Amino acid sequence: MYYVTPKDYEIAEQNGISAKNVTQRVYRYGWDIKRAITQPLVIRRKVDPLWEEWKDIATANGIVKKIFNQRINRHGWTAEKAATTPVGKAIKKNGKWTAEEIELAKKNGLDKNYMDTVKARIRLGWSREEALSTPILTADERAKRVVEGTRRYHKENGRKRIFN
Repeated sequence: MYYVTPKDYEIAEQNGISAKNVTQRVYRYGWDIKRAITQPLVIRRKVDPLWEEWKDIATANGIVKKIFNQRINRHGWTAEKAATTPVGKAIKKNGKWTAEEIELAKKNGLDKNYMDTVKARIRLGWSREEALSTPILTADERAKRVVEGTRRYHKENGRKRIFN
């Protein structure tokens, strides 16, 4: 644990960093004192006026206010780039799954608890239809695949088999 001296607080104040901020950086986040009193604060840009200006273009590109704000504040994008760059293809169309897609998922044992799995499959390059129509493997099926893969690995690498 560090002790922040009054002199440290003075230096921080000269750098535009409040005493409360220094205390939080040192005691909560574990920063060293030099960094806590010298690293400038991250200034978040006010985006509501920007959102009002770019809302129509952003929504036409399937971008919601939260994504727009994150792109500007977290990633430092310009408002134009944040509003015009389409969201990745893994994101659901219009923020929802179609009724047909939900029905296909249910038929294959993929209820709402498995939709994150479906999204992950799409991010890995699966087609939407393939991701929704491929059922989740059971624990036994996963174990069989591990054994088969291990056997194949040892066969290809000339190692002694460890399974019968």
